[in-house]
Amino acid sequence: AAAAAGFERYVTTLSDGAMSETHVGGGAQRIASVQRYAAEAVRTRLYESALPLRALACGLASVLPVGPLRLFTAREAELLLCGTHEVNLRLFKRHTDLGDCPSKMQAMFWRVLESFSHAERRQFVAFVSGQSRLPNPEDFPRFSVSRYYHYGSGDVDDVLPTSATCDFRLTLPQYSTEAIMRERLLFAITHCAAIDTDYDDIEEAESADVSGESLGGGGGGGGGGGGG
Repeated sequence: AAAAAGFERYVTTLSDGAMSETHVGGGAQRIASVQRYAAEAVRTRLYESALPLRALACGLASVLPVGPLRLFTAREAELLLCGTHEVNLRLFKRHTDLGDCPSKMQAMFWRVLESFSHAERRQFVAFVSGQSRLPNPEDFPRFSVSRYYHYGSGDVDDVLPTSATCDFRLTLPQYSTEAIMRERLLFAITHCAAIDTDYDDIEEAESADVSGESLGGGGGGGGGGGGG
């Protein structure tokens, strides 16, 4: 009953905690019918997000033909548009080209990915593609892993892997041990945030143009991530 829930008038609590009348003027009316109140409260909660959902639908319709979407269930539409949430390594392997990587390095790479948790695999996918989900099996692009050739004087074990998200490509040094490869990959996929900050760079550049034209330019730093 409404009274038992703490309501004596035609009001209800929305999902954000705000109070809302179940009908115009309901906040000034005492509940005369529990059945009416229950029906209005359910309707109010069901339609509280109607306006933002309508805006979302309009935005979706501006980039996709929404008519054919009615042919799919919600789960099928999610898979079609967003890909799969779970990183299927068996599928991933079928669409991966390790090119010039030696066989020992290839085996090491797959063992490292197999040792990752589901969350870490999603981070890896985001690191190499810019998104945390794999596409549909039918639309799966070719993923490539290139060996990084180290010509400097330093230790190759100190070099981080890099990625080109536009090309769905990873450049991987030939580390001396599986443990080091795992550590370097985890560091790169965990600490590389550049993939999702393209607009931040633009905003920072615009801010610098407006307020800091006298500042001198600086050099870039190293990192594990990459863009397109």
